[in-house]
Amino acid sequence: MENIDSLQRPNIIYHFYNIEISHDSVIQPFKYDIRIGTEYLVRAYEYDKIGMEISPKLLRTFNGDSIQIGGQQSKPMLINLWFVNCRGCIEEIPALNKLKKEYSDRVNFVAITFDNNKKVHNFLNKNDFNFIHITDQKEFIDYIGTKPYPENIFISKEGTIEFIEGGIGGNPDFEAATEHFDAIIKKLLLPTSCIK
Repeated sequence: MENIDSLQRPNIIYHFYNIEISHDSVIQPFKYDIRIGTEYLVRAYEYDKIGMEISPKLLRTFNGDSIQIGGQQSKPMLINLWFVNCRGCIEEIPALNKLKKEYSDRVNFVAITFDNNKKVHNFLNKNDFNFIHITDQKEFIDYIGTKPYPENIFISKEGTIEFIEGGIGGNPDFEAATEHFDAIIKKLLLPTSCIK
């Protein structure tokens, strides 16, 4: 029997909601994703921004530099949407830092938040989050974001949103989720005609 790559096995991800009590019943509502490799057979949410071409926009970073998001780039980009009081956002930081360490020479890693500079500065003084940080960006987040935080948006060198994923941290199978992000990044590094 052949060994099947862990990324080729069906992966089911459940999204649970608040328990509802109705008369003598306890109901646990949920939605689910079914994924094989990087391809979804079923998704719990609509991600209509996949395929969207982001108009080039120059944003000021936390450190006072500028970075272009959207349009033609020399590298693909992973944008992490987060905020300082988001438990899931904080839980995934070690995995995101690991990905950045591995791919920083070939991928731009950017974290965008609606939080202000002071909040982010205080957070970064206590926590290692090694992405390029952009603060005070509610309007831009509304433009590219889709679902609850954290959200990870993978953008091609041509400025197109290719993949949108939730957070890694809340996933009970942390390693499988990290492998999934790794597989997406490897796909983004292929020539454009091979991404789909």
